[in-house]
Amino acid sequence: MGVNSTFIALIPKMVAPTQMQDFRPISLCTVLYKCISKIIASRLKKIMSSMVDISQSAFIPDDMLFFSHRSKQYVQLIMSLIATFSGWSGLAPSISKSTSFLCNCDDGFTSWFDTLSIPRGRVMLIKSVVNAIEAFWCNHFMLPTLIYAIIQSFLTRFVWRGNINHKGGAKVAWNTICLPREEGSLGLKNMIDWNRAQILHHLLYVVTDSDSLWPKWVNASVLKNKHFWTLTIPTDCSWIWRKFLKHRRVALQFIT
Repeated sequence: MGVNSTFIALIPKMVAPTQMQDFRPISLCTVLYKCISKIIASRLKKIMSSMVDISQSAFIPDDMLFFSHRSKQYVQLIMSLIATFSGWSGLAPSISKSTSFLCNCDDGFTSWFDTLSIPRGRVMLIKSVVNAIEAFWCNHFMLPTLIYAIIQSFLTRFVWRGNINHKGGAKVAWNTICLPREEGSLGLKNMIDWNRAQILHHLLYVVTDSDSLWPKWVNASVLKNKHFWTLTIPTDCSWIWRKFLKHRRVALQFIT
């Protein structure tokens, strides 16, 4: 058995496979082979940027998830988008590897909220599910303050009343609820503060990481080799970029 010899294992894709296409082949390499390939990959990583252009470093994910309403119209729309993507990229989806899941979900958080009558359970739901959704969107988008206010009003009603449609009844301000547990509060996340922190993170990413694709694009297409900290906010820039530049004053408080 040589160093580069491998064993081929067939992993079934379904409960009762009957054809070869129902299996997924996996190569099992020797430990020595894996160690050598790891060393080579680690050494190539240091010079990869000079061999491969950064614009070619992106990749198309193998697995994709689609979410839609449970109607024929939306399913047809998804299939049309997949066909368009296949024609553009040359990548065809594997029907045998595709699975559909159907569930009954009401709009928003109503289906969750109506089933939780214990306040402690409602707080745990916000921490484990809602805050995770908030963190994702806050990390990728700069949302208007009005959106935060609406979401926080829903969460306030849910915490105190158990239903987002019942107004009033809040015994403590939301900003107080978001204080740490060490200070006697519930330790929930304040969306506005969380989003501001993520924006500052991206701001730091732009001015410090010059080797990544997005900072390079910002400097070449938006800043156009102008100084980031002294750039005057353009009158014709997008709302997101305007907000991004306005956060420079907040960032300077931590730098200076």
